[in-house]
Amino acid sequence: MNNNKKLPKIMYDQTQFTSLWMVDKNGVWINDECYFGMKKISGYAPEVWVTYTQNKPISFFFGAYDQEALDEEARIGFNNFTNEKFLEEFEGAVQDSYKKAKELSGRYFQDFYKKERAILDSNPSDVVNFLKDIRKTASFIMSYYFLTQPQRFYKFDEEIKPFLPNKDLELISTTGRHLTYVSQVTNAIVTFAKKIHDYNSNYEKYAEQNPEEYRKIEKTIEHLGFLNWGLLGGELIDKEYVKKEINGLISDKKKLDGEFKKMSDLASQIEIRNNLLKDSNIAGARMADIMGHSSVLRFDLQTCMLCIVKYADNFIKLAQEKYSLSADEIASYHYDEILDLSETGNKQKGEVLEERQKGFLTVWTQKETKNYTAEDAHAQIKDLLEFRANEIKTTQEVKGNVASWPDKNQTKIEGKAFVLTSAFDSEEELKKFQDGDILVTTQTHPNLVPQMKKALAIVTDEGGITCHAAIVSRELSKPCIIGTKLASKIFKSGDLIELDLKNGTVKKSK
Repeated sequence: MNNNKKLPKIMYDQTQFTSLWMVDKNGVWINDECYFGMKKISGYAPEVWVTYTQNKPISFFFGAYDQEALDEEARIGFNNFTNEKFLEEFEGAVQDSYKKAKELSGRYFQDFYKKERAILDSNPSDVVNFLKDIRKTASFIMSYYFLTQPQRFYKFDEEIKPFLPNKDLELISTTGRHLTYVSQVTNAIVTFAKKIHDYNSNYEKYAEQNPEEYRKIEKTIEHLGFLNWGLLGGELIDKEYVKKEINGLISDKKKLDGEFKKMSDLASQIEIRNNLLKDSNIAGARMADIMGHSSVLRFDLQTCMLCIVKYADNFIKLAQEKYSLSADEIASYHYDEILDLSETGNKQKGEVLEERQKGFLTVWTQKETKNYTAEDAHAQIKDLLEFRANEIKTTQEVKGNVASWPDKNQTKIEGKAFVLTSAFDSEEELKKFQDGDILVTTQTHPNLVPQMKKALAIVTDEGGITCHAAIVSRELSKPCIIGTKLASKIFKSGDLIELDLKNGTVKKSK
C-alpha cells in the first residue's frame, strides 16, 4: 500500500473484530455502493478508505488518519452542509431512510416474524430476496450516514471557536432542532408514566380513563416502534414493551423523576436554542445550528440502519444454527456467501474462514477495491501499525474535545478507567464494568449505551461533535471527551485517571 512512513489518505478505520458480512466488499454495512454513493452525493470520496478486522489471536485496534485528508474532508463537508439546497436534500434523504426502513420492517413482521426458521427451510429464496433488499436499503442509508462522519464538521469547529465561550452558541451547536427518533419514544413513555404516577393510578386504569392520552402512546408505537435500535439487538418497541417500561418507572420514583427531568431539560434546551436562532445577531449561529441539527440527522440515520441490520442478523443466526457453524465462522462469511448458504446450503471452506479471522483488510480507492487476508493483510498495514506503536509509547497525556459538560461547576473528574477496545462480541469483557467507572474506548456504539448510562464519564479515541459518543453523552447528561486518538491505548482498565473538562485533557491521577 505504502512503502514510506507518510500515512496514506485514510479516512476510515475499523477497530475491532467485525463480522465480514457487515464490512467486506459486498457487505450490508459498508460496501462499494456506500463508498461511491457518498462520492456521488457530496462530490468527494477519500483517496484511500480502509477497514481492517482481526479475531485471531486477539482483536486489536487499528487506526490511522492523515492530516491532509482530514483537512480535505472537513473542507468538503463545510461546503456541502452550508449549502441550503444540499442540506434540504440531505434532510429529505433522512426521511426517505425512515420510510425505507419502515417498509422493510412491515414486510418482516408480515411475512417472516415468528416463522423465520420455517420459511428459511421451505422458501429460502424469499429470505434471500429480503436480505438483498436489506443490503440495497442499507447502502442508501450509509451513503448519507458517512457524510456526517465527525471529520466532515472539523471546519465548523474552527469557524465557531472565535465566538466562544458563549453559552448560547454552545447550546445551539450541541442540541438539535428536534428530538431524535429514540428520544421521541423515550419522551412518550416517560411522560405517560409521570402522568400515571401523579394521578396515583396504574397503567390499565389510567389508559382506560384517558383514551386520548393512551392514543398518543399508540401513535408513537405505530410511528417509531419498529426502530429497535440496539446494535444487532434491542427489544421491539410494542405495546407490551411500553407497558413494561412504564410500570418499571412507576415503581421507581427516583428513576422516574430523573428520567422525566432529563427529557424535560432536553425539550427545554431545544425550545431555547430554536428561539435563540430567531435572533440573527448571534455571531456563528448559522454554523452552530447546522452542527447541532446534523448530529440529530446522523443519529436518526444510524437508528434506521440498525433496525434493518437487526432483521438480517436474525436470519444469519438461523443459517448459522441450521448449518452448524460457530459464531466466528459465520462472522467470517461475506454477505453474498451468506445468501448462497441460505439458498443452497453451500459452505465456505474452513481453512478460508480461518485465514480471514487472522486478518481481513479491505482497501477502497476511486479506481478499485482490494481484499487481503492473514499475512497479506498484516503486510499491507505494517507501516501504519509501526507509526501508531511509536506514538503510543511516547504519549503520557491525551487531549481531545469536550463533547458534553453538563455541570460547568465541575471542571475535573477523577475515577477508575474501564478500557474497551473491542465493541463487538465483547459481552464477557463488559460484565466487568462497574457503575461509576470512566468508560474509555475507541468509539462508542449503540450496544454500549447501558454502560454509558452507568459511567461517571466517557472518553473516546475517535469522533467529533456529530459522533455517537458526543450525541448520546449529551442526551444522557454525561461528561464526555472525544477525539483523544490514543486514550484507549495508553490507559489500562483499573487506572485512576483525571479528566480536565476545561482543557479537554485526560491523564493518570497522581
